[in-house]
Amino acid sequence: CDWSSDVCSSDLTNGTGLELWDCNGGANQKWTRGPVAASLRGVESGRCVDVPAASQANGTKPALWDCNGAGNQTWTSTNSNQLTVYDNKCLETIGGATADGTGVDINDCTGAATQQWTVGSDGTVVNAASRTCLDATAHGTADNTPLEIWTCTGASNQQWARS
Repeated sequence: CDWSSDVCSSDLTNGTGLELWDCNGGANQKWTRGPVAASLRGVESGRCVDVPAASQANGTKPALWDCNGAGNQTWTSTNSNQLTVYDNKCLETIGGATADGTGVDINDCTGAATQQWTVGSDGTVVNAASRTCLDATAHGTADNTPLEIWTCTGASNQQWARS
């Protein structure tokens, strides 16, 4: 790294300021994040990633649906880069495939790369195995629009907001 956020004077009390410093590997430059739970709302559609009928069955394919704040729309980005729903089901590419157009489903969490996702500050949700983006198929915006992975293009059907 070239620069790091650094806790001023290694003071860990609430309200302590941060400064930008050269990286030195000190404890005051090591940061972790906890799990983040929220819905994933499509920027283009305004709809949320939803597990249909609140199913917890392996192989259920999430789709877009009107946001309602229910548990089947609450996705937790874990410290191990999994997107979980119901605390124990992971979003994954179907069959471990990595090609454009591969659908996604939920399944028991195994730690596989096809179950790991980076939720970027730019709104993308990128799969670790394929380096492709979570995508609303064919720019669909209606309820029940299926989700897939596709080469990241920056298009609005590949941008997601936490809410």
